[in-house]
Parts: sequence; C-alpha cells; structure tokens
Amino acid sequence: LHLGKVLLCRCLVDVTALSSAALAPRFAELEGCTEPRLALPGFFEAPGAAAAVKAKGPALFVGGAMGAPATSLSEVMPRVAMVFTGLDSFGEVRQDVPRLADDVLEMAAQLLQQVALRFGGAWCQQSDACCMLAFHSAADGLAFGLAAQVAFQNANWPPELAKARACRDQEVQGQVVFRGPRLRVGCYEGVPSCVLPHPSLGRADYFGPLVNRAARLCYGVAQAGQVVAEKGTALAVMRQWAQAHGAFTDRSLGQWHFRDHRNHEAMCFASGKFVFKGVHGDIDCVHLVLSDHQLRAEVWKADTAPEYKVKGVEGNEMVGTLLAVAPVALPIVPPGLSMTETVLLYMANSGSLALSEGEHSRLMGSGSWRLKSSSSGGRGSRGSSKAMASPLQRKPSSRKRAGQTGEDDFDFATRDSPLDLERPTPRLLGADCQEPREPEQQQQQQLGAGEAVEGGAAGRRG
Repeated sequence: LHLGKVLLCRCLVDVTALSSAALAPRFAELEGCTEPRLALPGFFEAPGAAAAVKAKGPALFVGGAMGAPATSLSEVMPRVAMVFTGLDSFGEVRQDVPRLADDVLEMAAQLLQQVALRFGGAWCQQSDACCMLAFHSAADGLAFGLAAQVAFQNANWPPELAKARACRDQEVQGQVVFRGPRLRVGCYEGVPSCVLPHPSLGRADYFGPLVNRAARLCYGVAQAGQVVAEKGTALAVMRQWAQAHGAFTDRSLGQWHFRDHRNHEAMCFASGKFVFKGVHGDIDCVHLVLSDHQLRAEVWKADTAPEYKVKGVEGNEMVGTLLAVAPVALPIVPPGLSMTETVLLYMANSGSLALSEGEHSRLMGSGSWRLKSSSSGGRGSRGSSKAMASPLQRKPSSRKRAGQTGEDDFDFATRDSPLDLERPTPRLLGADCQEPREPEQQQQQQLGAGEAVEGGAAGRRG
C-alpha cells in the first residue's frame, strides 16, 4: 500500500507498507499520513479513497478484491476529476534520439509531479509516455493541465533533444510556441464506481466510465499542447475562476501556502463534436489555452485531424471559436530543479523547513539561483532574526530564448516569511534520522565518544 512521498532526511522517498494477503485487511486500520513533510499523497489522501475505505472497510483490501471491484460504490463516492497526459508523437522521439528517450520520460514525469504538488493530485500510474492522475475537482485538474503546459515550455530540456522531429522548437510570428516534447492533457469529472489499491503499485486505482472518458479526451481529441475537457465542465470551471478573480484552492498536503505564482488569462475554444465508442450521443469538446500560448492555434490548424471523427458543428460555434475568458493563478515551477529540490524550496519559502547555508549552496549549485545579500554580512548568529534572513531570488539571465521577455525572471521567494538559514533544532522524523553535523559538532562528538551512553538513539548507533 503506497503511503505517499515523504521528505525523509532531505530525500524524497516513496513510503510503502507491505503485508501478506491474509493480513492485508489490517490496512483499513491505518489512517492518512500525518507526517508534516508529506509531499505527494498516498492511497488514503487520494481523492475519493477515504469514502471507499469508510464504505467497505477491511473488505477493500482483501486480496481477491484488489484490482477487480466486485460491487459499485458510486452512491457514496464523491466527484473526482481524472486527468490523462501524453507526450505527442513520442514514438518518433524513440526513433530519432533513442539514447535520450528514457531520460525525457523521467524528466517529464518529474515535471508533472512538481506541478501536481500545488493541486493535491494523486499520481496513479504511468505507462511509457502516458500518465494518469486524480484530482478533487475539474478546476484543479484543468489548472494542473495549464500549469503543466507552462512547465514544459520553460523546462531545461537537453539540447540534443532538438534532433527529434517531434521536439524541435516551433515559431509563429517570431515567437517560440513549442519547446521540447508536446504535452496533451484530457480531463473529465465524474463519480467513480470504486477506488482500490493497485495490486502491484499500491496507489489509488480508479474504476468507472470517467476513466475511459478522460483517456479518450486526451488521446482522441487533444492535439499537442492542448488541455481538453467537455464543454459543460470547462465553462463551469471558467465561471468559477472568473468569480474568484483567478484565486485557487491550495491543496498542497504540507500547507505550504505557495506565493510563487503568476496570474494568467485562460481562454476556452471550441474543439468540435466527437463520437466515442460506447458513449451515446455526440460529445461537445473544448480546449483551454493560456493567452501566452494562443499562437499555438496556427500550428493546430495545420495539423491533421484527430483520430476520432469530428461531426458537423451546429450553429455558429465553429472549431476554434472563442467561448470564454477567465483569469487563473498558476504555480511557477523553478526550472532545473529536481522533485526533491523543489519540495525543499517550497517548504523553506513557506517557513515549514529551515535550510543551512551549505544546503542552499548544494540546492542552488547550478548557478542560476542565489541568495540576496544580507546586511549582517557573513553567517548569522543564533537568535538573530535579521541575520541572513533574505529570500531566494533568481539571477537575471543574460541569455534569453527567442520570444522570451524579461517578465519570466521571477522571484520565487516568500517576501512575507523569508528563509531562515539556521539549522532546525527539532527533528520531525525520529531521533535516528540525524542532521549533517558541522565540523565543530563532529569534534565535540569525538571528545565525548568515551562516555558511556545507556539506551537512547546514540547508544543504538554505537
């Protein structure tokens, strides 16, 4: 049973509980992870999982039931949003740059998980270039899709990736509208028939028509760089964003209170009516795009039609017609950082984690980040709130990509609660997980090594 990604001793690890099949029903007695450094949700924090556990209890974890729901729980399940993502024409990438293909998949999955931090998305499973996630609402799922498009556009993809035909930079009117792999996203909100632990991964696995609908929106309707949903769902989300003036619900598990965001303008365009196998009637679909990416429409016009048949659109709502515009705030994913480094940065900026000066040097070792100069000079003394209390800031880059403006040089720091560089005194993960010691602390430990220690973690380590 997957219990989530937890920051453990400055490393982000997947925590999994193992059990024999006979004792698996005991999992029902567990609760969601209360560790304050939980980054990505496990099974119990996944949307709808708590309702499934409450309804079925230990029977949910019986070996015969895992992976094959016997009864539907749709009467007691909440609405969730299923999101599928895919890398467009990734088969060509494997042919053109086979040496980079696996690295690109890993980097893409890491980017998606970094974006999902903000929206509380549950990572369900991945199959090659296709990923499946679950969110609490369609607003979260669609905002995730738009934020992922920004993250993919700004990511530091390997220069050799430009050899792949499907990953070359594409310009429209002198502006780069595509960089690196093209991401397609499909989102559908509905009620799952059941949520079970995946038999081999232990993550939340969803069942019901909503899973197939989300997959078909992604792989059958969405073109490269599009975020697709059904018309009614998308317009309801656009109205919600407009009423909230772009504000969002922060569903991060660590209560990190993200402040590193940017206000965007989301635009909703008609994609046409589609026919899906096994679905009665025509499905009216739309795609969402940020105003910064609206020039991608010129590329979409030139692309071939999706594999599913497009039916005649009635009235004056032709394909590409603008239906709605709304403001939306999206997170800024720091480029060039790993998943663990991103979690460290978010926790430090929100005040829930203190980093030492050495950790900052390692974290920002790429040279693209720095600490603002401190008025105190040198390392701050303990007890001084002003010493080295300066937020992180991105260095202005002298090199800019085509079509990129200076507005992309963001300050990712929290101005209201600047970073505290003092080493944290309490340990939240147990006495056996020790912080790296300074040289002075190591000398003190060597001086006192001859003293007998009875019990405690130090004695066990000895």
